[in-house]
Amino acid sequence: MVYYSTLVQVPSENIHKSRNYIYLVTGREYSKEKKCNIYQRTLIGKINPADNQTMYPNESYFKLFESEKPEEDRSQPNLDHSDVQRIGAVAMTRALMEDLSLLEKLKLVFGDEDANLIADLAAYICLSGSSVMQHFPAWGYDHPLYSDTALSDSSISRFLNQSITPGQTYAFLKEWNKGRSRQETLYVNGDATNMNTDGCGIELAEMGYAKDDKTKPQVNIAIAATAKDNLPLLYDLYSGSYNDVSEFPYMIRMCSEFGYKSIGFILDRGYFSKDILHSLRDKGYKLIMMLKDNNLCVKQLISEHGKLLKRNWQAYIDEHDVCGITIPGPLFKDDNEVCYRHLYYSQALELKESRHLMATLNKYKGELDKRIAEGDLKADEAKRYARYFDLELSDGVVVSYKPNDVNIEYEQDMLGFFVIASTEDMDAAQVLTIYRDRDAVEKLFEFIKTEMDCKRFRVHSDESLGSKVFIVFIATILRSQIYTRMKKIRDKDKKHFTVPATIKELDKILAVRQGDDEPFIRNRKLTAIQKKMLKEFGVTEKDIDKLIKSI
Repeated sequence: MVYYSTLVQVPSENIHKSRNYIYLVTGREYSKEKKCNIYQRTLIGKINPADNQTMYPNESYFKLFESEKPEEDRSQPNLDHSDVQRIGAVAMTRALMEDLSLLEKLKLVFGDEDANLIADLAAYICLSGSSVMQHFPAWGYDHPLYSDTALSDSSISRFLNQSITPGQTYAFLKEWNKGRSRQETLYVNGDATNMNTDGCGIELAEMGYAKDDKTKPQVNIAIAATAKDNLPLLYDLYSGSYNDVSEFPYMIRMCSEFGYKSIGFILDRGYFSKDILHSLRDKGYKLIMMLKDNNLCVKQLISEHGKLLKRNWQAYIDEHDVCGITIPGPLFKDDNEVCYRHLYYSQALELKESRHLMATLNKYKGELDKRIAEGDLKADEAKRYARYFDLELSDGVVVSYKPNDVNIEYEQDMLGFFVIASTEDMDAAQVLTIYRDRDAVEKLFEFIKTEMDCKRFRVHSDESLGSKVFIVFIATILRSQIYTRMKKIRDKDKKHFTVPATIKELDKILAVRQGDDEPFIRNRKLTAIQKKMLKEFGVTEKDIDKLIKSI
């Protein structure tokens, strides 16, 4: 840790400066491979930006120079309030906090001090694109904070490990979902993903079906967000070895406990199961779901209605360039409840799937020719080819083959079709419009993993993991609403109004002061593009100046 309560002179010899940090050169070794000296360096402190001659020492400094350590200081000194503050992006997130009553709800559950810190950490993750808490003090150096001081990285680590409990996160989610629609159906997108972790002390981290690094343990996170504006409503953190279908009833139960009377889930085909359908029905909730291609219901619908649908020009849905019809009936053979099965046909999809089928057939044919010539293709290995080819065996080894024209023709007849089911009586065009908007929930996971650097959680306890996931959830709310509110002008200019471009541009709005006792003032007028961006969040130049005065 860095001792911000103590200043020492930067050593005059054997030092190496890198950005804001001071390293002591403790040795060197000649590398024959690189043909140069490789220096051994130890980080000993952080430079004092006030004079660049003194520094804030860390543990290694006191060990190497045999000096007496001071008592631990929890916060950074006033050095973290730079004379140049980046105002614009923070003004945007604060406007969102106010519009969504986020800070107010955080304070109801966590109290003022902890709520301010959670809001600051969420804004940092959202705006910086990093979830590495060690970098928060540096970010807080030139950005306004709700908190009085920027905590050191060690203090943040203790905060994550001790100050946020599962009971508090649940209480916040309950408070966050208060006042949402209780009468007309609120459709939400539901999905899950997994993140890797190196933490050896995390019980939830287990090996599972990893989407990123299959060699490391993982945890799973499910999120439900409104279909209309992609606002995250709730999340569920669970063991990395659990599958999404088995855990989804917990999310249904949360919605019930939070008071939702009429809610509809939009799910992908991975959630297709009789248990989920029955769980939703028991609560009176609705469902829109893509069905698996190999489902018996799907095959029957295509066999019975596919050829007619291809020629039914009146079923054409211009908005989506597909043909679609609705056929009421059960989803499962032993289920008496009627659902609405929406069968669609797409020429573009048929062409894509046809190319894939032809490539697969040619690949299998080439593999069979090679293995039969080598004479070592055994029956067990050849099972993958039996779908499209009839195989002749001799002593358990494949000796010849011929195409199964019946099966291949059947596969070709199935191409270009897909089925979406709904428990509510809706027409095919309406259902497809709602379902295709579920890509928004995938955008949330893109925010979390890519734009907020959370592919891997750098924590080492279940308590810290739970706290960090909660703060990331708050950051995701902010990031998603920046994306949603910028959509109108982004559709006209996709280059300059993306989320990263917006944050970068607004971060150029600066407040400066000439000395410690001088007030902050805006350094220049807002540009036209900055005004256009801020307008989407209801922020004016007066609001910017008001924030500057509060620093």
